[in-house]
Amino acid sequence: MLFTELESQISALTTASAALEPTPAELISWQEAADNLLREFIGSLSTQKTFSPSQPRTLTDFDQEVGDSDSPQHLLAAVKNGLTGSGISTAGAGHLGFIPGGGLYLGAVADHFAAGINAFTADAYSSPIGVYIHNQTVRWLADLIGYDDLAWGDVTSGGSQATLTALCVARDASGIKPRDYANTCVYLGEHTHHCSKKALDILFAGDLQIRYVPSINYVMDHAWLANQIETDIKKGLKPWLIVATAGSTNLGLVDPISLISTLARKYKIWLHVDGAYGGFFKLCPETSAMFSGLAEADSVVLDPHKGMFLPYGCGAVIFKDGSHLGRAFAATGSYLQDRVNKSVSQRSPMDYSMELTRPFRSLRVWLAIKVYGTSIFASALSEKLLLTRYACQKISALPNIVIAAPIDLSIFAFRYQPASGDLRSRDDCTKELLRKINLHGDVFLTSTLIDGHFVIRVAVLSFRTHIQTMDSLVKIIGEESLSITMSLKS
Repeated sequence: MLFTELESQISALTTASAALEPTPAELISWQEAADNLLREFIGSLSTQKTFSPSQPRTLTDFDQEVGDSDSPQHLLAAVKNGLTGSGISTAGAGHLGFIPGGGLYLGAVADHFAAGINAFTADAYSSPIGVYIHNQTVRWLADLIGYDDLAWGDVTSGGSQATLTALCVARDASGIKPRDYANTCVYLGEHTHHCSKKALDILFAGDLQIRYVPSINYVMDHAWLANQIETDIKKGLKPWLIVATAGSTNLGLVDPISLISTLARKYKIWLHVDGAYGGFFKLCPETSAMFSGLAEADSVVLDPHKGMFLPYGCGAVIFKDGSHLGRAFAATGSYLQDRVNKSVSQRSPMDYSMELTRPFRSLRVWLAIKVYGTSIFASALSEKLLLTRYACQKISALPNIVIAAPIDLSIFAFRYQPASGDLRSRDDCTKELLRKINLHGDVFLTSTLIDGHFVIRVAVLSFRTHIQTMDSLVKIIGEESLSITMSLKS
């Protein structure tokens, strides 16, 4: 190809690709469009339905609204209408199902700002300030747990990735090799989140000895655990890992962490604590004692997109001995040789993580702490604790409604109890009650199983959920449970 022809082609392609850089007018227009849509969304949350079931034409209607448009303003409006017109309004006050995420707007501002600058915050050589912010965030999370200066960790996409990281580091720190898998024992509770089993399957291909520890009042039976550990040792097996839960997804209950940590120390077993949902309640004076022993755990998972109300995609894992994390993930290549800079003494996230390229997630947490301070989050979480007890008391006073389990944090479960009938009819009535509640659309609840039977969960965690939402919930449950009672009598 002639040089002049090459120059001509480059010139043509340069002109075409220049469209990727917005003009000053486009930049203003796009940002105004997004800001206006978000203001409209947040301003109307109190009147939006919390749950709108998907209809047969939901996807078709969305495609028609999008059409052939290439206007960011039009496309964003279509996306906003689609997201708010179907499914769960997870940012709304009435989202009381699964584990609410909140969607604190300051987190969205942080994400927008971080993505716009697009700094490479995995490396202190590339982004000294970005890594400094990340490291301050990790240190604050370690302090929350009660760890000393040896602790270190990472900010991840969520609890599942954090758990995978924790168990991968635990495997390497314990020196477990493939030849050891079949004789290695892991102890999970009946209410352990499924991400732990998923992580173990990924890491060990199902070759471990997994013991499911039974519950007493739906928390881990530490006495049974102690006996099982002794039994496994006598069989020549290696007890390696205990996964305890500081706030179960099912019922929000906290395992006896202090007693379990004593067992872990006695038998030199790695203790991992899943505090993804409940860990931030350690900030609250009224529940901090439940987390006694947390600082004895070898690793802890926390989810700021739960207990700090941040947008989805922000978890964390912290290790009591951060050097294990560095040994597990430190790696390099010749293509990274230029990053070496002895004047930069900070720990780079890429050396303590599965990830190389990563979004600047830590800015969400750092900015929220700097702007609000921890006392505001503690107050908001304390409010959720009180709202849970308030709603529980009112709901338990309704005819034919029974609270199904103890309460530790901000989750409780209930069921419909027919005046007479077998357990199957009880389950069927409870399922029908849940269906009727969610048809209202004002609140959204989910279900779980307790002792093999169907119950309805209420998870109070959105920062927008206040006493008015609880009163609305009680009213709806009262009306719909009465309608079921009347239908049973007719």
